[in-house]
Amino acid sequence: MKTHTLANTGPTGHPLSRLWENWNRFWFSPADPTPLGVIRLCAGLVVFYIHLAYTVDLKQFVGPHAWADQKSVDEFRHEFPQVPRSWDWRDTDGLRGFVQEPPPTPRNGRT
Repeated sequence: MKTHTLANTGPTGHPLSRLWENWNRFWFSPADPTPLGVIRLCAGLVVFYIHLAYTVDLKQFVGPHAWADQKSVDEFRHEFPQVPRSWDWRDTDGLRGFVQEPPPTPRNGRT
């Protein structure tokens, strides 16, 4: 496998061009896929273990007589609805009581 050194265009090379060359070298130079395969295999084993661990006591987590039974879940869902947040920076509905709102400005311009 060929190893690369940091791209050096000489003392007159522009820093942005060196940055661009290093960026391309990092993302697009050929590399061995074995470490990525090992990481994917380990992640898959962790996900499989989590699913396997939950299947033993699944009825204790979800069901009519579980930790959170249907009545409790419905009560929580209806009394505390989850409202999606706005992408607007000025939206402070979720921070009401924590954010001090500015005083209203008078309509005639006088204070």
